[in-house]
Amino acid sequence: MRGSIKLPLALACAGLLGLALGAWGMRWYFQRTLAAWDPAQRMVAELGQQLDLDQDQRERVALVLAEARGRMETRRQAWRLDVQQLAREGEDQVARLLKPAQQERFSRLHDQIHGRMDELLWSSPENPTAMAIAAPMR
Repeated sequence: MRGSIKLPLALACAGLLGLALGAWGMRWYFQRTLAAWDPAQRMVAELGQQLDLDQDQRERVALVLAEARGRMETRRQAWRLDVQQLAREGEDQVARLLKPAQQERFSRLHDQIHGRMDELLWSSPENPTAMAIAAPMR
């Protein structure tokens, strides 16, 4: 009886140890490889190789790219807010044109309509987005 309890216990411990080592190994691997997926780091590495940059130049290029990325993200955030406000204003203007019963249905369809308003704002007659030329809202 004692032997029959030890074997499942040993197998359970071995399984838990395997899970723990596997989790640690995945974490180690991804910490090392995900950095290589960073576009700024890839750009620095590519420029470093093609232009034979020294370490100081690589660090300065990385700093310039990081600062430019930060400035770009700040502008993107402000721009997203402007686009959201324009979409909301368009929805409100459409709602004001509707009869009360239509406004109620419009309100219930808000999530679909809001997405379609974004698609409309992102496209132009000369350059429609794939989403804007998809099947109309149901």
